[in-house]
Amino acid sequence: MEKEKMAFPELQREMQIGKNKSVKNYSGQTSYNYRNAEQIYEHFKSLNSDWTLIVSDKLYEILGRLFVESTAIVSNGTESYTALGYSEHDQVPIFEKSGKQQMQKPQ
Repeated sequence: MEKEKMAFPELQREMQIGKNKSVKNYSGQTSYNYRNAEQIYEHFKSLNSDWTLIVSDKLYEILGRLFVESTAIVSNGTESYTALGYSEHDQVPIFEKSGKQQMQKPQ
């Protein structure tokens, strides 16, 4: 028996996943919840739909500031939908602890 094809609105509803990862900033005062790409991919795969997901990123430097354009494309062969997202990357703070760096600059 062939499985019923999932419509795009149903796919959107099924992809509503919670933000269960939490991180605090370096001072420990504020925190925020987020989901990462691995969580999104795993949830998408678990739906076992006839849709495919392609995600890509492009880096741009504008006036010395680094920006990322993320593109997500879902397609089922007859329909295709694209979503864009933008973010800015700032410098990572480097803290000295007993003469040693806690993180390297590339991190």
